[in-house]
This record gives sequence, C-alpha cells and structure tokens, in this order.
Amino acid sequence: MVGSFKPDVVHVSGFDSHQGLRLLAQEDGDGDPPPENEEAESVFDGYLMRNAAGRAQPIQAQKLAHALCAKGHRPALVAFNLQNSAARIAPHAVAAGADAAIGFQDTFDDHLGERFFGTFYRILRHEKWDLLEAFRAAWEAIRTSSPSLHGSGLVLWSRQPLVEVVSEKVATRRRSARE
Repeated sequence: MVGSFKPDVVHVSGFDSHQGLRLLAQEDGDGDPPPENEEAESVFDGYLMRNAAGRAQPIQAQKLAHALCAKGHRPALVAFNLQNSAARIAPHAVAAGADAAIGFQDTFDDHLGERFFGTFYRILRHEKWDLLEAFRAAWEAIRTSSPSLHGSGLVLWSRQPLVEVVSEKVATRRRSARE
C-alpha cells in the first residue's frame, strides 16, 4: 500500500510487539508475554498486527521497514509513535530506504508521545521541513513541561549526517554576526 501511494511522511502508531503482547496477555489471562531476554528481542522487536485469522501477530522490525519502503519508495520521514521503536524498528526503516526515522527508546508515556508528534509536525511545517530543528524544539517542549521523562528518550535516525548540518548552521550564524 505504501509503495502505491508513495507518501513523503509515514506515521506509524499502535503497539510494538512487546507492549501489545504484554497487554494481550493481561487481558486474556492465559497469554504469554514476550520473552525478556536479548536473543528473543530481535524476534519481538517489531509491530503487532492482526493476521488473516484475526489473531495478533508480531511483525519483525526488518519486515515492517521493507513494507514501509516498498517498491523502492524512499519516504522523507517514518515516525514511529510506538514504545521500543528506537533500537531496531526506526534504524531498519532508514536502512530500508527512508531518509529519516523517529522512534521511542524503551517505554514512553502515550500522551507525551502524542504531544511530541503534534508539536513536532507543527514546528516541522513552520521551520520549512528542518527536521533536526523540529525534533529539538518538540523534544524541548515536552521535556520542560513534564518531569516524568526520567529514563525516557527519543531517537532521530537519519541517512544524512545531522551533526555536520548543525556545525554549518552555527558557522553561518557566526559569519553573519561578524559582518
């Protein structure tokens, strides 16, 4: 579907496999939560979807990334409003062809995630698609408004080096200030 529409921005929300399977296990009372060891993490780091039979099925990060970048499409940004999406899901999206991806490190408050992305998209539009500036400003906005972020994090993965971009902007501002 993504390969047919070719969107510049793909926003993925729902449940990562860890959170989704844990919630289903609590709801059913007979389900098993995902394994909590490093070997199993690569299998369970992904997105929870329904299969043809209507049952929850984890989709591995790499398969999800290839589906989002199907038919050679290269989205400018893939944003994952999912817990546990920064370590494998977001970087796989960049490796599959997206120019950039955003993911949450470990668990993250769902309401703060929504506030982050609302602020991020608004700033991104106003800053003429300056991805790094929008990311920084949105992170700063929620970081300063919520003391409950201790141990939480967001990660911006990019195909292009962002540190060089920042260094060039700083150098340009300094030259302008001297002139």
